[in-house]
Amino acid sequence: MGKTTYKDIGTAERREHERTDGYSVASGRSHCYITCPFCGESVKAYLWSLAGGGKRCTCGALHDNYGHTHKKAE
Repeated sequence: MGKTTYKDIGTAERREHERTDGYSVASGRSHCYITCPFCGESVKAYLWSLAGGGKRCTCGALHDNYGHTHKKAE
């Protein structure tokens, strides 16, 4: 199964993800942990990365800054 890209988002399945343990740290290191709704893995995501291109999960899903995770159909 390939990785979900931004061009796949229009046809990919979308689920809400849960963010936990946000930390505000200087020098662009502010981060949170996202629990993937597709595989259940907890992923460390830097806030600047989420606001830009999103954060990729090891299962290929793409977490965005709006509380959603997208994964193209298998």
